[in-house]
Amino acid sequence: MCGNGVDDSEEQILDCDSQSCTCQETGNTNPVALYWYDRIHNNETGRCLDSNYQGHVYAIECNGGDYQRWNRWHVGQGVFELYNAQTGRCLDSNHQGEVYTLPCNNGSYQRWYADGNTIHSIETGLCLDSNHLGQVYTLGCNSGNFQNWIGEGDSPSYDVDMLNDAGNERNAITISIGTWNVYYGSVLGRSALDRIMDILQVARNRNIHVVVLQEVPPGLLGSPSGNGNSAEQWAVQAADMARAIEQHGYEQIGLPREYAESATGQYCPAGLNADYQQGYLYLYDRNVLEAVGTLDFFVPERFSIQNLWPARPPVRQRFSLREQPQRILHVLTLHNEAAREHAGSNVQNLVDALRGEFHDPNGPHLGERWIVAGDFNVHVNDDFDYNNYEIDDLPPMQALFRLGGQNIESSWLAHRPDGVRRVLDYIVSNGTVTDNAGANEDAAQPVGGTRQRLCSDAHLALFGSITM
Repeated sequence: MCGNGVDDSEEQILDCDSQSCTCQETGNTNPVALYWYDRIHNNETGRCLDSNYQGHVYAIECNGGDYQRWNRWHVGQGVFELYNAQTGRCLDSNHQGEVYTLPCNNGSYQRWYADGNTIHSIETGLCLDSNHLGQVYTLGCNSGNFQNWIGEGDSPSYDVDMLNDAGNERNAITISIGTWNVYYGSVLGRSALDRIMDILQVARNRNIHVVVLQEVPPGLLGSPSGNGNSAEQWAVQAADMARAIEQHGYEQIGLPREYAESATGQYCPAGLNADYQQGYLYLYDRNVLEAVGTLDFFVPERFSIQNLWPARPPVRQRFSLREQPQRILHVLTLHNEAAREHAGSNVQNLVDALRGEFHDPNGPHLGERWIVAGDFNVHVNDDFDYNNYEIDDLPPMQALFRLGGQNIESSWLAHRPDGVRRVLDYIVSNGTVTDNAGANEDAAQPVGGTRQRLCSDAHLALFGSITM
């Protein structure tokens, strides 16, 4: 919007088409408002809600174009999101009354509900409004005609009250995720491949959509490098793993190293050769997710090795939802094997990298959903109380939890300590993280005496879910 759009004493004219929007100074005007379905026009001004790829939202003469087509996505209990058919961005706003679009992020600022023909922001409580100059903003709800919006288009017109039940709705999708440091060596006579087979079975039985594994032998990822086997032996094991992954309905993406460059590169400590490094493996349900781009290191330049030997950057794979390809999920994982006293500092590097990519106004992925799952190598102190805790009890992680969301309780997940195992593995997201209790119960099931089903050297597999 031009100006602040709240104080009508100094309005600006919008000169807009479906590609751009510029502003010109003018005098006083009256506020106006909106209502919606495929295309949404303001009952007072007759203009249609429009936007562009830069995130500007405005109202111009109705023209039947896709920039004016808004799909209603029902997320439950009368709450919906408005998704622009052309740009793939969602209608958003803030407490200052500004209205714009951002990449859809399932956040409360992108959620709205209808009361009569007015559209209310769940987060701010303000109502969608407009004026004869084409500005769109939110104001305190006043039952005025400028806050009255009508949906029309190829489908029959709908009252706001019908938007919760009519067609073109998008149900929120829950994505389940598992993480495990499988460990490259033998544990109680079982190999890394044996453990990968175990988690495949649990993941399929519990309908887990994506699994991220750390400390995977590079030989299983097409890069034979010792670890007790010959190249031929690794090739056989890799083929067995690939068949099992295919049979369980998953696709695999692997990265057979833990540093962004070779042993002589900028981000890798000198002297670390291929025999030292392990790898990462992503397994994803091909019926639900589609990989976007390649698996690679996440802004490795932020993970300096100075005073952090060896500091490994996380890796990141982007996924889209097959049924909603405009929805992107960034799945990161890491094996934070920094020297013990520096592990928390490396988590701070992660916080800085996430903030720059997803939370900075100029970030390339502002507003998109991210999730980090892996071996953080940072654990709670001995007197930590999970049922009544202060966030300062987790000094190395508090910044990450706060970055995930204002509701810190729901931005992260970890196993409760059992008196033997420290908490090293976490799932953290800027969405709501919930416990996948069934899968976690399967992981902790006793097998062969005291061994737990999905326990490696010091890590128990962890499963959670987020909503897209």
